[in-house]
Amino acid sequence: TGGLALSPMASMLTPSPIPGDTGDVNSLVREVALQTAPISQLAERVPKCGGSDDFRILCSTLKSRMKQVREADSVPLAEAMVSAMRMYLGHDRCSDRCKPLVDLLDEFCASRDCLRPLDSSLLRGLLREQLRNLHDSKWTLQLEGGTQLLRTINLSCVMLLNNIPRSNAMSLLLQLGTEESEVIASSLVVKCLRKVAKGLGTHRDLEAEVAAVLQAMGAWLRRAQPRLSSLLGVIRESTSSVAARSLVDAAVCALLEGVREVVDLAQQTRLEQATAWAEKLRPEERKLLQACQLPIGVAAAPATGKENVPTEIPCKNEAAAAATGTIAKPLLAPSSPTPAQSATARA
Repeated sequence: TGGLALSPMASMLTPSPIPGDTGDVNSLVREVALQTAPISQLAERVPKCGGSDDFRILCSTLKSRMKQVREADSVPLAEAMVSAMRMYLGHDRCSDRCKPLVDLLDEFCASRDCLRPLDSSLLRGLLREQLRNLHDSKWTLQLEGGTQLLRTINLSCVMLLNNIPRSNAMSLLLQLGTEESEVIASSLVVKCLRKVAKGLGTHRDLEAEVAAVLQAMGAWLRRAQPRLSSLLGVIRESTSSVAARSLVDAAVCALLEGVREVVDLAQQTRLEQATAWAEKLRPEERKLLQACQLPIGVAAAPATGKENVPTEIPCKNEAAAAATGTIAKPLLAPSSPTPAQSATARA
């Protein structure tokens, strides 16, 4: 009596020795403590764990208990993983912590139940660290099993994007591609955007999903349009080479191509719905989308037989033009008049 008792969290990873007993019993005590402790308490230890062996055991325990994670546990566990990824992945003298952490991340992202309670800020934090380490992956070359580690990060990213609503995934990708272009390549973001968009049209509530996806595209266009219109207008009108004024300029140009592809797919899936959405866009926003395969806001070719092809279509390679300083040619030329149209014009 009168002594200070260790808290359960302080002792569960390094339990006090049991006099006259073996190390196996001590290990059993630790195992029982880890398996019965609240998951939220274990999560708090992830970025604070001292020894590498303790860290490995902690991550392994959390991974094995993932099916026990409740809604109240998801947020502290995700916050702990974001902090730990920032602290350990890609940093010297932390290589022995990378695999246990990435394995835990992989298990977490595979569960829709774990991801569902997370708000957009926390999902963005997870996705940012995944994309950042996929973009700058040289550090994995120095690790034993680094190739497999990188594959696991990639898989965890794919599962995160697939296990949250499609429109949310697209919004997060566009936010990161625009605002984090210094650490995440826009080409990687567009690649992810294409993968997420592939499943569009398979949702049981197709109308609602297409509406949510188009809303996400419209929100990004509203944010990016002033910068895009200014930059692309200079490129198109200048007679000399014009380079992007900043990395963000080049990034938003590249992201525009991804947005155009998503809108194309939405039009192929639900044409009338996409047309109604396009009619609500501001003229300057509609102009940015004129290079879509199907002209924005055109439901079908008129009965007169005339083709509705825009006469001024922004270049599909404007992102490359912005980055390299070259003047790109239009993706499509204006349609040539038919013989009947020419005859009518002469008459």
